[in-house]
Amino acid sequence: MAEVIGAAIISAATAAEIGAAVGVSAAVVTTAVGSAAIIAGGAALNLIASSLTDDRQKQAATQFSSQQPMPSRQRSYGRVKVAGPRVAYGVIGGAFCYGLYHGEGPWDAIEEWWLDDIQISFPAGSLGGSVPNVPWRGYVSIDSRLGTVPQAASGLLSGLDGYDASYRLDGCAFSAVQSRLPPEKKFKAYYPKQTWSELRVTARTQKVRDVRDPAQTEDPATWKFTDRSGPNIYDFLTHPLWGLRIPHSMMNTAKWAAFNSLCDEVFTDKAGNPVNRYSLGGTYQLTDDPADTLNAMLSTCDGTLRLEADGTIGITGGKFPTPTVTITDPAILAMQINVGGSRYFEFNRLKLSFVSPPHDYQQVEGQAWDDATAQAASGELIEQDFARPWVQNYNQLRRLAKIAMAKGNPDLKITGLVTDLSAAPALFEDSVRLILSDLGIDAVFLVMRAVANVEAGTCTFDFASLDPSAYSFDPATEEGTAPTLPGAQAAEGPPADPQGLTVSVERKPVSGSTNATFLRLTATPADRQDYSLIGRYRLQGDTDWTEMAQDTDDQWSLVSGVLNDGAVYEVQGAVASYGRARVSNYLAADGSPITATADTNSPGPPTGVVANGGSGQASYAFTMPNSANAARAAVYRNTADNLRTATLVRTHNASPSQSIDGTITGLAPGTYYVWVRALNASGYPALPSNPATPDPDASSTVRAPNPVTVT
Repeated sequence: MAEVIGAAIISAATAAEIGAAVGVSAAVVTTAVGSAAIIAGGAALNLIASSLTDDRQKQAATQFSSQQPMPSRQRSYGRVKVAGPRVAYGVIGGAFCYGLYHGEGPWDAIEEWWLDDIQISFPAGSLGGSVPNVPWRGYVSIDSRLGTVPQAASGLLSGLDGYDASYRLDGCAFSAVQSRLPPEKKFKAYYPKQTWSELRVTARTQKVRDVRDPAQTEDPATWKFTDRSGPNIYDFLTHPLWGLRIPHSMMNTAKWAAFNSLCDEVFTDKAGNPVNRYSLGGTYQLTDDPADTLNAMLSTCDGTLRLEADGTIGITGGKFPTPTVTITDPAILAMQINVGGSRYFEFNRLKLSFVSPPHDYQQVEGQAWDDATAQAASGELIEQDFARPWVQNYNQLRRLAKIAMAKGNPDLKITGLVTDLSAAPALFEDSVRLILSDLGIDAVFLVMRAVANVEAGTCTFDFASLDPSAYSFDPATEEGTAPTLPGAQAAEGPPADPQGLTVSVERKPVSGSTNATFLRLTATPADRQDYSLIGRYRLQGDTDWTEMAQDTDDQWSLVSGVLNDGAVYEVQGAVASYGRARVSNYLAADGSPITATADTNSPGPPTGVVANGGSGQASYAFTMPNSANAARAAVYRNTADNLRTATLVRTHNASPSQSIDGTITGLAPGTYYVWVRALNASGYPALPSNPATPDPDASSTVRAPNPVTVT
């Protein structure tokens, strides 16, 4: 590989002669003369790419069964949102199942799952499960893999013809999705688009090596995820299977470490948010031209690859280059100076675009970067595209645009500057200080080309001036206006806070005759179908919350996991729109903190139960029993005189002998029966689950004497 790179950039000179002139060994010179020519001109990169055969794609394809589609393989860096081709699909017992290939692994983690653009509420760090969100709750399951080798097969696919425990897709990040059939008349309710839901995931993808960390070796098991540009570019250059396969020994560790630290530097954007200097995120097909992928990654950080004097590959750019070599008049034999200026700009407007995570990771246009002075001087608008599909931050995009405008339109270009061999140290620099006394020039120039000809005793350079202000950036005046979110409703804020938020304790069977204690969180339904209740609980004094989930079709009733009997819990609830795109304030539930008391003694019945009908509603009143363990009351209603099929409409936290009244709203005209059941702090007794058995807690339940009429 070293010989390939060296052949691409060396000019008419022997290794020994140039080595003597520069002060390095002949062996090093064979690979390193003219560092400015590497990658920038593309010659060396093209030679590297051409040395790779097509066996990468062919080798990858063998991981898939010949009975399934053979997708174009892809790989991602940083954070991305992807779907992917279906690599397995079919029907198992009336459920439609498919496997979705996301890309080459191993990934670090899947952060979000999205079904039909609604985010699924899986716990952080999980690999899926039964979807708890409406409308799919209980009918759709997702099982994801991160692309480790080996990895477990997905049980959701194992029933498909030709797929068993050996179908693991080792090394591939994928998800299996199983969609079960509800009753026909409810199909549209559970699948509003009247077809199977489509999955996309947001993920932290490749783990890569950061050479600054001594614990990270050439062993991929020691690598970590980062979205910084430097470590990800390093990985693409060195990856032995999906990259350019450059040996780690050919990489200049010191230069890469310095560049990685540069990428870590923190800026503050216009909104006051911290932003790392250079990050990236993107996906490439393994059939793509490696040069295109590498250039896209380098463009996220103003990066340039260069050969160092020891023959290794380093990286520069990203900040104003401080020169260590100065060339003065006595060393110069000949040159040609081209004076630039605003009238001669190659472009005076950059049309910006980038990938925006708030826009669903789609490529969007940003505010154009204009040089108003150059536009006025030239009298015309000269526009050039500035697409950065691997940039995901608007502040970073604008900083890169300012640098590109300065680099693309230098005030001075010096071509064919010929020096004697005293200027040979500049062959390995990305910038020099050039002092031309007769012309009044004393400035920093970028080295665009560097070639040595020892036989003639000369070095030849092309230089371009660079204004140091290109790398300074004022977010308040230069960041501009970020793209507006699609469909944003400026007048609509978060949902209103939950009303009637109440927590209670209930006991219910978990296995056979075994009962356990749970929390039940309810709230008054909001007036919008896209709103639902979300809740969380934790042991009093803990810092971490646990999410609650629906266990019925009622999106305003949530249940916890199994509780520790006798423990005290804090409970909060909020109102959320679809996908939790907008969330109200979290409020403490009425009754929180609450003790998960395993009390199986039924309180006495409520007294004075009355109910009255009205227009679209029914009112009720009662008095809690004078029982020491009476803690709450549940109100039910039904159109038939049958408690077993009645609907729970509200739970009141109350004290013994407390008077309670309330209203049941949203009722259609008709006749209704109303019951009130007294409960203890454990929520005991619960409604019987088997209608064939007697009601065990009839003694704690009282029906209003007469049915009520709702008009």
